[in-house]
Amino acid sequence: MNTRLIAILTVFALVLASRLLSAEDLLAEDHADFSPPAAESLSLGWPDGFIVGLNHQITQGRDLTQSRSELEIEYERALGQAGYGRLHHRFRYFWPSDGEAKRAGQSFGVNQLHEAWYQHTFELCNAKLGRQSLFWGTVEGAYAVDIISPFDFTEPLITDFASIRLGQDMLVARCFYLPLQFEFFWAPQARLDQLSFSDTEAFDRSERRLHDEFGLKLQHSWEGGDLALMVARLYGNTPVPIVDQSNPAELHLIVERFNFVGLSLAQAIGRFLLEFDLGYKQDQVTAYSGKKEDLIEAALGFEYRTSGNHQFSAGVWQSRAQAQLVGEARQKTRVWTLAWSKAYLHEILLMSILGVADEHSDFSSMTLQTDYQWNDYLATSFALAYRNAANLGLASTHSEGSGWQLAAGLEFTF
Repeated sequence: MNTRLIAILTVFALVLASRLLSAEDLLAEDHADFSPPAAESLSLGWPDGFIVGLNHQITQGRDLTQSRSELEIEYERALGQAGYGRLHHRFRYFWPSDGEAKRAGQSFGVNQLHEAWYQHTFELCNAKLGRQSLFWGTVEGAYAVDIISPFDFTEPLITDFASIRLGQDMLVARCFYLPLQFEFFWAPQARLDQLSFSDTEAFDRSERRLHDEFGLKLQHSWEGGDLALMVARLYGNTPVPIVDQSNPAELHLIVERFNFVGLSLAQAIGRFLLEFDLGYKQDQVTAYSGKKEDLIEAALGFEYRTSGNHQFSAGVWQSRAQAQLVGEARQKTRVWTLAWSKAYLHEILLMSILGVADEHSDFSSMTLQTDYQWNDYLATSFALAYRNAANLGLASTHSEGSGWQLAAGLEFTF
């Protein structure tokens, strides 16, 4: 049994052994989240902090059909005076009418362990070990700096970018010497984006060849703002298709390791929060040709909350390749995002909108979603989206489907 598996099993044992201890949640996130308010759990004699969710979601469009059920288990507790643990596991079932099931030739189920970690606090520092996700940067929906954790693009994005971020096994250590914060992460094996669950043999082989990733972030904070500098040694999250020179009719996938340097800045001005991300990625592989280029990527965004609790956010993310030869054309990519959300009826009704436009691939979408919490245990959601994805290529990570799409979901939590 390898060391990583032993560490994960140890986390499970510590989490499940705790029944009587309590402490405040140390997991507060500092980035935008358009999710509905969480339901309270139904008392069934289970330990405090244990939640089970059952939900089913269907999506229907001209080029897309999704029919998926999900069993979700969450458990989090304090462990002594300085420890905290969390477990989040999902089982997803793809029904025969689902597009993923059709590609696989049959219905199937997938187990996904999203979180299983233990955090321990030492005076000015803490360390978190186990499966987790890590968000770097300030602009949601932009991948200039948010490139540590991979994404699950089989998930319907709807209106929350955080809902598609995958967990991976890693150690994250943070120390706070105000106004400075130091953060270090180490992942023993990198993970790739999840683009499909069928015909993934080539992706699986690529992922098994990967080694560790690591990085360091130094953040300086002041009243209303912060500045972060980051360096890391990473792998690309998505394999790149390359033409086989010995047989031009065939493609093979490669995942290159690269150096990353990033900068993030956030500054509050009244009700506005201005955000800026800048990333430099060395030796990025160009699809099909296999040529290596350095990328400079920048993202600019803002968040604004009105006195009536309307929350607006927007961002633009631009990527530009640095040409290696004089006179060679530079490849540009620009992606726009726009979001709005507002809770009504004492925060049991949440309305949200998300728009995305990718100029490079001519992809665009606009989604209107409503979530209604009927009581502590039952919630429903509906979404209406229009998508233009006709010109997407092989290397695209956008979900399939064009035209109008309608989604409905039912969730029971106890």
